[in-house]
Amino acid sequence: MRIPKELWRALDTATMLSVPQAAPLLNCDERTIRAACAAGDIPATRVGAKWLIPTWWLKKQVKPPSEAAMVPISQAARLLGCSRRTILKGIAAESIPATKVGEQWRISAEWLRRQVKPSEAA
Repeated sequence: MRIPKELWRALDTATMLSVPQAAPLLNCDERTIRAACAAGDIPATRVGAKWLIPTWWLKKQVKPPSEAAMVPISQAARLLGCSRRTILKGIAAESIPATKVGEQWRISAEWLRRQVKPSEAA
């Protein structure tokens, strides 16, 4: 799912976003977000029938992916000489910095550069 640019801008200009605005940023269904707000899993404020989510919290959850700064896991696996499954295990263990873009995981290109020696990358 592609996130509209105006939502990225809203993260920088607004202090709170509504559930419909937060849903694409979190890649999550609105009902799930409302339930998490009600359960206290998301630090949201209820105003009437609406939940408002602070942008400081959303910024911690989502980082705008830069295509140049992110590498698909298949490419990362080739560079590191391991399987995609190994990469996914590293992501799950939080030992590999990754961002989920839509349904695909992408690895930090900067982190990969530090892992791969220049002679190995050729």
